[in-house]
Amino acid sequence: SFVAMPSVSEDGRIDSSIERPYSEVCKGFTYFGENDVLFAKITPCMENGKGAIAEGLTNGIGFGSTEFFVLRSKDEIYNSYLYALIMSKKFRKLAEGWMQGSAGQRRVSKDIFSLRKMWLPKNKEMLISIGQTFKDIKILKSKLIDSILSSKVLLKAIQKKI
Repeated sequence: SFVAMPSVSEDGRIDSSIERPYSEVCKGFTYFGENDVLFAKITPCMENGKGAIAEGLTNGIGFGSTEFFVLRSKDEIYNSYLYALIMSKKFRKLAEGWMQGSAGQRRVSKDIFSLRKMWLPKNKEMLISIGQTFKDIKILKSKLIDSILSSKVLLKAIQKKI
């Protein structure tokens, strides 16, 4: 799968339907795998909340924008926690302080992830609970957005008949 920056939304959705030959993407793009967490590091994408868990990748492999940090853990439930963390307003505010570069092309420094030990709850059950809760919220949010979009289509069809 090929995932450009526009293929990742501010609400955690990812369009992994675009495919490109390996020979076109093996150099010059960021590699990630199924269930890795993508975090947009460039302004304004980071401030707008672009990020997602990479899901539905063809053959479980993805390549995309070099403007993504890829976060990966050994356990999928930790990925849900990492996603919840990077999507939080508190983390995004912290990340703004780690941005470098000129006003138009500012990027979060990779050094922000050297703070990783501070982020994990000491209680593993709490970590699992937080990760699962955010997974559930993401699923419900996606269903709600789909429902709203379907309602809009239905409303337009009704308005045409009136």
